Amino acid sequence: FKVANCEESISLKTTDGDMEVMGCKGFLRIYTTDGDVKADGVFMGLEFRSVDGDGDFSLLNGSRLQEDFKLRTTDGDIRLILPENIGFKTNIRTTDGRIRTGNITFDRVTLKKKNRFSGERGNAEYSIGIKTVDGSVRLELQ
Repeated sequence: FKVANCEESISLKTTDGDMEVMGCKGFLRIYTTDGDVKADGVFMGLEFRSVDGDGDFSLLNGSRLQEDFKLRTTDGDIRLILPENIGFKTNIRTTDGRIRTGNITFDRVTLKKKNRFSGERGNAEYSIGIKTVDGSVRLELQ
């Protein structure tokens, strides 16, 4: 299903099916058992949990972290595109997958391995936690 132009806080759940969230603003919470998620918008909070599904999220200009972001999937890839001026701490883990941080320059990296990464960039009041068991993670700037 598709959701567009929502504001404030939205929480979506599906057992079996893909979701598309476009042009939303505020806090986004998405839970799926079996389905891929694609979302873009100006987000202040983001939580994604899935058993079997990919998560593809684009934070548009104006987004900022007003809480910790939490993205987790058991079997799926996670891709998170961030605005260039955003500051954050991150802790990324994958059991069977790769981590790519693309074009992001971190001010401080505390752990860098094939399947684990921790670092800090800019004003790092809040953190982005990403965890997948069987999947890869891609973090990049717009």
